[in-house]
Amino acid sequence: MSEANRYSRYEPLFGSWYIKKKIGQGAIGQVFEIERTDLGTTYKAALKAITIPEGPEDIKRVLSSGVAREDLADYYRNLIRNIASEFQYLAKLKGNSYIVNYEDHQIIENEDELNWDVLIKTELLTPLVEHVIEHPLTEKDVLQLGIDMCRALQFCGQYNILHRDIKPENIFIAPSGDYKLGDFGIARMVEDTYINLSRKGTYTYMAPEVFHGQKYDQSADLYSLGLVMYKYLNHGRIPFMPSYPEKIAFDDSEKAFSERMSGKSLPPPAQGSAKLRKIIQKACAYNPSDRYQSADEMLTDLEKLRLRSRKKPFDAKVTERSQNKTINNGQEEVASLGTAQTVSSDTKGTESIKGAAENAPAPRSKSIAKAVAAVLMLLLILGACAYAAIPKAVTDITGIDPAVSLYYDGELRPEYKIEPDWFKDETIHFASGDDSVFTVTEQGEIKAVSIGEADLTIKAKEYTETVHVSVVPKVTAITGLEKTYDLYTGNTAQLTPVLEPEEFSQEPVTYTSSDADVATVDENGLVTAVSTGTANITITSGGTSTETAIEVSAPVVYKPKSSGSSSKSGKSSGKKKKSKKESFGDEEYF
Repeated sequence: MSEANRYSRYEPLFGSWYIKKKIGQGAIGQVFEIERTDLGTTYKAALKAITIPEGPEDIKRVLSSGVAREDLADYYRNLIRNIASEFQYLAKLKGNSYIVNYEDHQIIENEDELNWDVLIKTELLTPLVEHVIEHPLTEKDVLQLGIDMCRALQFCGQYNILHRDIKPENIFIAPSGDYKLGDFGIARMVEDTYINLSRKGTYTYMAPEVFHGQKYDQSADLYSLGLVMYKYLNHGRIPFMPSYPEKIAFDDSEKAFSERMSGKSLPPPAQGSAKLRKIIQKACAYNPSDRYQSADEMLTDLEKLRLRSRKKPFDAKVTERSQNKTINNGQEEVASLGTAQTVSSDTKGTESIKGAAENAPAPRSKSIAKAVAAVLMLLLILGACAYAAIPKAVTDITGIDPAVSLYYDGELRPEYKIEPDWFKDETIHFASGDDSVFTVTEQGEIKAVSIGEADLTIKAKEYTETVHVSVVPKVTAITGLEKTYDLYTGNTAQLTPVLEPEEFSQEPVTYTSSDADVATVDENGLVTAVSTGTANITITSGGTSTETAIEVSAPVVYKPKSSGSSSKSGKSSGKKKKSKKESFGDEEYF
């Protein structure tokens, strides 16, 4: 049975819809164009059709996982129940301008075949992968795509819904020109519950933590979105593929994927402004903590960039209009001069040929003057164009990412560059938002002072750039110490802290006592009990600190029993013992 015929047996679908043609094949199921006609008007929609299990191979995979053959029916029924319960989330997303609109669904059980057909009706849109064949995306288009997808994820974040499969095949274009995110929910639902389900094509845009089976959040979807934007600003090639126009070998995709999963930083895409490339690289950072943490954050940066880019074309159009006006005025003047010459010549038509010959030098002289005037006019126009082409303002300061992290006591020396190059010698001013977190020199060198976060402000002429600086500890944990040390006055204890991670195990360690009258500590961690009481010893290394308490008590003194028989002897003995208490010998205390 063909795919279309399989689902055609349910026609009319949803009461009035009929399958017209197959328009796509996803990782899970097929997509068909469906339509219905009312009073001469034809309406179109899309049908996502999924059969569970897809076929004998899927059943074999389930059996090979340990599911008994007699339990297959119950296994699949539980799966279908889980999917049915998830349609409530699709309903919540309904009506959003940036998400493909879910309209209806049906789940049909085929008891004779031990399978279920899941039919989902959505609005019919143009897939991005088809659109770009005839209309390659410009930088402006990629920026708009990023904004629209962030808005879709922003809305889904309200319901804690993750997509997990953002890729060009799941992005569509509405007649309004808006980009919409599709295949929301169903692929995720099935993958969550279907053992060893095929994930064709998803690895290309998958975040590392998802691939490695680690915990993930919305930053994983933003990572995938960043890769989609990267692709369309890199001649259609994902990171670490051969540079355009080099040929692509059959195993280059696998090599590129291995490079990404190894943690190697992505090179910037070949096209796009420096600011947009920075945004994409941040979204695609290997470590989730280095990425945008929410769609709101990424959307803010993209909106700021669009606002800035909108100003430039507007100014250019004004300049173009003024140039055209100058050119048109010049043409009108030349035209009017030509007309005057013609009229003048016509009025002299009644003169004799001899008279015209006698006056011939004058028109030739006027023609030369007109030619000179035209050349001067052309030079003025070219000069005006050249002046208009000269940048009038700083548009960017490159050399440092929008967000950077430094280790405690670390330094960063970026190589700043002003764009456009016309202003390369302009003075750059730097200011730290909090000198207690980091300081910055006149040359822009950043010195980490303490653990924390603050903004670095960079300014050249009227342009201002803000960089978020995070100072993080080298040492993340100090172990190997007791919570409390009990000492007698005069005793000592050696502190032996263990620093983690191991790469910073040799960082210098400092020790301080909260009360040197009770206990002192030297630079090597040797604690000496001085007098009774409690003192806290602070151990600091690599930006991390911990404390241990020193409890100092007086030694326990006891009086040995007298061995004499006479009271006199006993008193004498007692006096001697009393004098011995001052010595604190081994028999005097425990």
